[in-house]
Amino acid sequence: MRNKHSDTGQLFVVATPIGNRGDITNRALEILSECDIVAAEDSRNTNTLLAFYGIKKKIYSIHEHNEERVSKKLYKKLLSGSSIALVCDAGTPCISDPGYRLIKLAHEEGIKTFPIPGPTSVIAALSVSGLASDRFCFEGFLHPKSEKRKSRLKKLVYDNRTIIFLISVHKIEENIKDIISIFGGHRRCFLAREMTKLHEQYIRTDLDNLFTSMKKDEIKKKGEFVLVVEGVNEKSDTSDILLAKKIHEELSGVLSNNRLINLIMKTTELKRNDIYELLLDLKKN
Repeated sequence: MRNKHSDTGQLFVVATPIGNRGDITNRALEILSECDIVAAEDSRNTNTLLAFYGIKKKIYSIHEHNEERVSKKLYKKLLSGSSIALVCDAGTPCISDPGYRLIKLAHEEGIKTFPIPGPTSVIAALSVSGLASDRFCFEGFLHPKSEKRKSRLKKLVYDNRTIIFLISVHKIEENIKDIISIFGGHRRCFLAREMTKLHEQYIRTDLDNLFTSMKKDEIKKKGEFVLVVEGVNEKSDTSDILLAKKIHEELSGVLSNNRLINLIMKTTELKRNDIYELLLDLKKN
């Protein structure tokens, strides 16, 4: 697997299963078998995967605490002619996982870098969500602190793209609670838990009902979560909702709720039911 046009090695970014080992591709197995080195997020997890397929390789652990140092070491290995397969614990590397520093170094030196496509929880969840998939944004993990989490969510509240979040099991309830506090509870959403694994679970509902299900323990707080949330339905809604909120802010203490709704209907294209829900959310928050 040495680069035919130089003495440098090649870097392969290899997607591995997110749960079901049957999802690995033949090409991924071929690369993992033929490469000189495997760079892995967790050497124990990768050893288990490789052993299952009868593959033995030298593994370098590359994670968030050592990424810069190990990337430089692996970069030197590439320069000396070694071929490297970069993997993460599950799915496609560099999607909220370490690895981009090594890839950046490889590109700067002109080292050939190839994707070996395969599973990714982000696209897998979006593909079965039933929410708009023509335009979407991936937000990864929200900040662990509620104040900073809400600050980020406020910048997304009027986005008309479908929004995808990764959420850890320990933060699932408080994350959904904060999303509701900014987005409102009526937004449609899709939650994927433990995708492709034995206890996989999929829920398509709205944010309020999702939070209720979590509180009732109808959704087990175990495993990995991907949350897909619908964006603002119409492009024109952004300015309309902003105007509606401004009217509410200025006149909520002056006009009755009914007169407030009528005024917003006259000045925007929002429907009465949507305005009513918006005012309920504003009052609740």
